[in-house]
Amino acid sequence: MNRKQRRAAEKQTAAPAPTLATLFADALRHHQSGRLNEAEGLYRQILAGDPRHADSLHLLGLIAYQVRRYDLAVELIGKAIAIDPGQAVFHFNLAVTFQDQGRPDDAAAGYRRAIGLNPDYLEAHANLGGILKDQGNLNDAALHYRRVVDLQPANAEAHNILGGALHQLGRLEDAAACYRQTLGVKPDHALARNNLGLVLQDQGRVEDAIAEYRVAACLAPDPAIRWNLGLAQLQNGEYAAGWRDHEWCYGTALFARREFSAPAWTGESIEGRTILLYADQGRGDAIQFIRYAPRVKARGATVILECQPELANLFETAPGIDRVIAKGEAPPPFDFHAALRSLPHLFSATLDTIPAGAPYLNARDDLVAAWRARLTSPGPNIGLVWRGNPSHVHDRKRSVAAELFAELCAVPGVNWLSLQKDATTEEIAAVSRHGEIQAKIRDYGPLLTDWAETAALASCLDLIITVDTGVAHLAGALGRPAWVLLPFNPDWRWLLHRRDSPWHPTLRLFRQPAPGDWGAVFRALRQELEDALKTQPIPNFALA
Repeated sequence: MNRKQRRAAEKQTAAPAPTLATLFADALRHHQSGRLNEAEGLYRQILAGDPRHADSLHLLGLIAYQVRRYDLAVELIGKAIAIDPGQAVFHFNLAVTFQDQGRPDDAAAGYRRAIGLNPDYLEAHANLGGILKDQGNLNDAALHYRRVVDLQPANAEAHNILGGALHQLGRLEDAAACYRQTLGVKPDHALARNNLGLVLQDQGRVEDAIAEYRVAACLAPDPAIRWNLGLAQLQNGEYAAGWRDHEWCYGTALFARREFSAPAWTGESIEGRTILLYADQGRGDAIQFIRYAPRVKARGATVILECQPELANLFETAPGIDRVIAKGEAPPPFDFHAALRSLPHLFSATLDTIPAGAPYLNARDDLVAAWRARLTSPGPNIGLVWRGNPSHVHDRKRSVAAELFAELCAVPGVNWLSLQKDATTEEIAAVSRHGEIQAKIRDYGPLLTDWAETAALASCLDLIITVDTGVAHLAGALGRPAWVLLPFNPDWRWLLHRRDSPWHPTLRLFRQPAPGDWGAVFRALRQELEDALKTQPIPNFALA
C-alpha cells in the first residue's frame, strides 16, 4: 500500500469530529452531574468554535455563579442575553445573580423581563414577590405570590407565603384563608398553624390563637412557636403557663441568650452572693421589670444592674440596685445572672402579685427643678408621644401619624408639649394644625438627652398621652397619669378589654375597637379631655 492509499484508509477509519450539538450535550451532562470543571472545558471548546453560542455563554455564566464569581456570571449571562434576548431563563438566572450580589432593583427588573417572556414562570414570580415584600411593596408582592398559588395550587408553602403578605397588609380574613388552604394541603405544616394563630390573635380571638399555637408546638419543636404561645397566654392573663413559655424567646432569631461564666439564677438562695441583672429587651421593658430588683435584693444579694447607657442615670437611684453599669462596660465579679425579662417568671408573678406600687422610680430633684422653671405658663401641661422605635417588630401597628393628634391639640386651654424623640419639623407642624386652628406645640424632644431627663420632665406634667412606648412605662413607674393608645391587638402586657393596667395603676388605656381604627380612639380621647378640663382648677387625669 503506497502513501496515498494509507492516508485514504486512515481517513476512512478515523472517528468523526464531534458536532457542537454533541459537545453541548456532553457539557450539559457533566454540568447536571456536578462536574463543573469538565462542563466548563466543553462550553469553552464550543465557544472557541462559535463565540455566539448563547446557551454555552449562559451556562458558563451559571457555573461562575455556582462558584460565587458573580461579576463574571453577570458578564457571561449578559453576553448570552445580548445574543438571544428572548430566553426567559437567561433573564431569570441573571436576576438571581443580581439578587445574591445585593442588587435587588436589578434583580427585580430581571425577574420582570423573565415574566414578560414567560407569564407562567413560577420561580420568577416567587422571587420577585420576595424582593417586593422586603422592599415594603406588599400589594405587588401579594399579586406575584397569588400567581404562584394559581400556577401551583397544591403547593402548601406558596399558600403560606401569600398568607404572610396578606397578613402584613392587614387583610386578616384573606390571610387566614391562605393559612387554612396550606393546612388543607399539608395538615402538619407547623408554621402555617402558627401563622394562623397570629392572625387569630390580631382578630382578637386570643383563645383560638392559643389553641393553634399548642397544636403547632406539638408538630414542631420551634422556640418561636412556644414564645408566641407564651405571649398569647400572658395577654389572656394565663400567667403561670405564659411566663414559662415566654422563656422560649431565647431560642428565636430575635433574642440571643447571653453567655457568662457564672450560672443563670433559677431561684436558689443568693444570700451573701452577687447577682448581675441585665436588660436584654427595649427601654420600656427594662423600666417595667426593674420593679423586681427590690425583691432580688431582699434575698440578701448584692445587685448589679447592666442596662442601656441612656437608662443608667435613671436607674442610679432605683431601689434594690447596688451598682449600675452601662452595657459595654466590664462588670465586677458576680455569682449569678438573670435577665430583667425573666424576673416575673422567677418570682411566679400573677395578676394579683405584681409589685404594682408606684412610684418605684423617681426623677432627680435638680432636673425636676430645672424643668419646673421652664414650665411657667398657666393651665395643664400635657405631653405627647405618637411613635416608638421604628425597628420594633410591631411598630407599624402601635405608632400613629402625627397629624392624628391635631384635633386633640385644638382643644384650648392646654399647654401642649412634644416628648417625641427626633420629631421632624413636618410632624410638629402637623400636630399643631387642625383646620383654621393653630395650636402652640413646644418641641422638647431635643432636650431629652437620656431617660433621667425625660423622667424629670414627665414628673412636671399633668398628663402624658402616648402610644405604646417606653414613655408609657416611665409614666407608670413615676406614678404619673398617662393615657395610653393601644391597637386592637396590643402587646401582651396590656391584657384584653381592660381600661386599667395591673402593672401601672396610674395609666388609662384607650383601645382600638377594631383593627386599624385610630379615629375612634382619638374621638374618645378628645371627649375625655374636654370632660376633664371642665373641672377646676386642674383636672385629675388619673381618675376614670
